[in-house]
Amino acid sequence: MNQAAEGIGAAPETGDDRLAAELDRLGLRILLGARADPDREPLRPTDFLAGLAGSSDARLRSATIWVLLWRPDYASAAHAAALRLSGQARVMFRCYYTAAVLLSGRYRTRLEALRGQIVDLPDLFSVALGVHGVGRSDERLGELAARHADLSGEPINWLGTYENAASALLRFAELNALYVRRKVALNIDSHETP
Repeated sequence: MNQAAEGIGAAPETGDDRLAAELDRLGLRILLGARADPDREPLRPTDFLAGLAGSSDARLRSATIWVLLWRPDYASAAHAAALRLSGQARVMFRCYYTAAVLLSGRYRTRLEALRGQIVDLPDLFSVALGVHGVGRSDERLGELAARHADLSGEPINWLGTYENAASALLRFAELNALYVRRKVALNIDSHETP
């Protein structure tokens, strides 16, 4: 089993339940039943990102992409998070971060419709990963996926993993926005009727 799957690199205070609760605090309900504790301090972005990448739960590891697409301001903690990780957890984080960079360009219009104007994620790790900085994002994502498979030793469909994470985030966010709009409309309608 690889180090990421064993949870190597995750800080002890960032167990899976705590990570899921932090995702909930950000409005990203990936795991049913996870609820943020309003009395608990939010995790620092460095701890949160390192915890996600070092989690033994594949859903939480891929949530790294969700977080970076939804909260690109967390990119400021990416170098520190990567330094807290080692082995496969570090590889996973760098690859997921780079995937988020490439996916953010592809989905920028949809993300901005949901979040407002977003800042670009800086490309921090593609050179270290050996992914070329030129070409269309689709080509670069394919190159990243192949490199991820080489570095991890796992012949997983990494490209599909990246794309599924981004499309799941967008589906979730769009459904949530629709729910909120309907809830607001129902509240307005209920106040207008006698």
